[in-house]
Amino acid sequence: MLNQFKPGEDHVAKILPILKNSVLFKDMSENEIKTLCLAATLQQFAKDSFLFYEDDPATHVFVLVKGVMHLNQLTPKGQQVIIHYLSPGDEVGILALFPGKVYPVTAVAATDCILLNWSGQTLSVLIKQFPQLALNALQMMTERFIFLQNQYRQMATERAEQRIARTILQIAAKTGKVVRNGVRLTPPPSRQQIAEMTGSTLYTVSRICSQWEKENLVQTNRRSLLLKNQEALHRIADD
Repeated sequence: MLNQFKPGEDHVAKILPILKNSVLFKDMSENEIKTLCLAATLQQFAKDSFLFYEDDPATHVFVLVKGVMHLNQLTPKGQQVIIHYLSPGDEVGILALFPGKVYPVTAVAATDCILLNWSGQTLSVLIKQFPQLALNALQMMTERFIFLQNQYRQMATERAEQRIARTILQIAAKTGKVVRNGVRLTPPPSRQQIAEMTGSTLYTVSRICSQWEKENLVQTNRRSLLLKNQEALHRIADD
């Protein structure tokens, strides 16, 4: 962690458009969101630093306001596997609302990041003042559960090519930037990371991505992944 400080009115005004799209603040007024932000702490994290580790006590709830983060889990063999990407407006750590819980994932900054955070105790008090927060927290947990259910179903029933296309498109929807010749993912997921997220092997991902490059669907290098034909990738994902 690089720095932490209490946000002022100027900070809140800058990040308000992002927070309005956060599930945590859904159906809340602008003044209510401002009140919640002023009760939070802003934290800066450098690229590759850790927000928390899997099995740490769940003490804080976070909303990402700048940057990209990965949520990882350890396999029984000790390998880190990416299970989710966070982009601005995404939340993590809602289990901090429940005493005695632990974080089920490790959160690591894929870029320099800025996050809002509340202690579980602080947010529990705010929920009494703003009951909509409780409904939003329930929706967050439900959405994550459905996401994991879909992941398990896809791994059990879909071809590797479908899973890889869908995963890349999901990352693009969260962190991609539209450029002249497509959508660029920066930082790009490595082929090993794509393999981990899709239940595939590195060989399979490399083979499929190489074929897509030949077909001019994607263009890859160490610094970015460019989606040149999203329509074709959607057809593969939905096949």
